[in-house]
Amino acid sequence: MSTQQSISNLNKEQEKIIFFESDGAAQYKENLKLSGWVGRDGVFYGTNENVARYVNCTHRKCSTCGHVYLKNAYCEKCWENQENEKFEQMEIVNCDSWNEDQPLCLHDGDEIFYLQDDIENYCDEEGVKPSAIKLVFAKPVYLSEIDIKDLFKSGGVFDGDLTVAELVPDNIWGMIDNLNKAIKESSPVFWVPGSKRVQLSDNDS
Repeated sequence: MSTQQSISNLNKEQEKIIFFESDGAAQYKENLKLSGWVGRDGVFYGTNENVARYVNCTHRKCSTCGHVYLKNAYCEKCWENQENEKFEQMEIVNCDSWNEDQPLCLHDGDEIFYLQDDIENYCDEEGVKPSAIKLVFAKPVYLSEIDIKDLFKSGGVFDGDLTVAELVPDNIWGMIDNLNKAIKESSPVFWVPGSKRVQLSDNDS
């Protein structure tokens, strides 16, 4: 067999769907010297059946819905169903308008909408109606203020008779105070989906 034929056969083997539960992933073999699980890679895994199957399978079947997915992924159908359930259980809030201080975002995406025009543009691009998209109020995420005491929680060697206030120079305390003041007055660094949903009609955009 030529090298090219060997490579072709290997590629075909890699393209096959091997389920976690199938004999194609691993089999239990017995002989006079040694018994245990052997994967399709030829490796002897002893009593580690789960390891043998996981290493040598390519796909798994969801135990809930039967959907087939890559072994190192997750069931997208079940995830989508769970996200839909979460969205439907959220409190509905009336929303006549919104702005950059309180934008909307997709419940299961990374799109942020600051103005009504943003909704209209998104719907035009995606070919959907406003009533079909899952919108929630976006939740702001701010920078955290610095607590100098956190630096001493990780350990280290220092004079145990001194307090934190005595260990840190006065000019550093001043810088930290100014930085924390700036952080308090700063805008959100990003937004994440909140817990209250907005229902739009097709006339709202």
